[in-house]
Amino acid sequence: MIDKIRNEGNRISDLLDELEQEGIGRKIVIYGAGYCGHEALSQLNDRKIPVYAVCDDGRIGQELDGFPVTDISEIKPDERLMIFVTSGFNEAMIGKLKDLGLYPYYVEADFGRYEPEKETYSYFSEHKKEVEKVYGLLSDDFSKELFVSLIQYRISRNATCLRGMMESTPQYFPDCPDLRNILPRGFEKHAFLDLGAYDGDSIQGFLHYVDGTYESIVAVEASEKNYEKLKNNCKNLVNSFCVNIGVSDSRKQLKFNISDAKNSFMSDSGEQVLDVDSVDNITEGKRVSFIKMDIEGAEYEAIRGARKTIRKYRPVMAVSVYHFTEDLFRLCLEIEKMIPDYYDYYLRHYSPTMIETILYAVPKM
Repeated sequence: MIDKIRNEGNRISDLLDELEQEGIGRKIVIYGAGYCGHEALSQLNDRKIPVYAVCDDGRIGQELDGFPVTDISEIKPDERLMIFVTSGFNEAMIGKLKDLGLYPYYVEADFGRYEPEKETYSYFSEHKKEVEKVYGLLSDDFSKELFVSLIQYRISRNATCLRGMMESTPQYFPDCPDLRNILPRGFEKHAFLDLGAYDGDSIQGFLHYVDGTYESIVAVEASEKNYEKLKNNCKNLVNSFCVNIGVSDSRKQLKFNISDAKNSFMSDSGEQVLDVDSVDNITEGKRVSFIKMDIEGAEYEAIRGARKTIRKYRPVMAVSVYHFTEDLFRLCLEIEKMIPDYYDYYLRHYSPTMIETILYAVPKM
């Protein structure tokens, strides 16, 4: 499989080198004040590359890492202008640039989850054994093709690698032939564990897929702000329980950083302290038949902390594998190590950029 990967330069690295050399000659606009915008600012600030403006359609008047967020319509054409669209779902934003006559200044660049020291051909060559094993574990040709494309995209950050790879069926609950047995209707009532429940949006997708029939729902959300929305949105659901805590491999406190963007990440230099616990402790031995996991980079520790639950109940799992480069292979391998030869594994991708890649672990029929 590794022979399918090409050794090529990384567009983000090359772009940052170019901008660093040009100094103050450019008027750089960040369009998108979410976490991808935060990451773009961080990369540019690390290289001391000045940013002219930060824009967003929904956060005008707020701030992103100290930058006031303005309306993109306030940006005027200028030969020095360079606009980066920093959003995982950017089609409408690119359309707006066209409407405003700003598209000629748009530069395609995906700063999301960029890890320069790992996004290289040599890094994946060093991990050839793990990469080859995951490739062999994947259960359909599309997953294998996507796996190769995602690795090539990490190496190159060339958007053409992901063209044709974006899934159109619902995230976490796909309605396609290979994955339809994830939630076999009429087979059993599911006990759903939603890790990274946000405001309950995934719960609504789950309820739709099971036609409102389930055994229980446990929704875990670390953010206090999101947790309040989650509780309100779940208040009329029977046998549903909301837990305001982070997820890791054991009960402890961790430091994390909060930015003006939506997401927060664990960090040894963080100024905030978060209580976290393991899945095994949170569920207290209760049955779990489906786990959805999108917890901003804590997936590896969370899987390790769910060892007893996974081995006992052998749930279907839908796990985000895009937060760190190594998650593309280490999360699948960690699950397989717990229950060898039990799951079929599928990969699906739900955005035109780096974010929203899901690994499905489905019990073999």
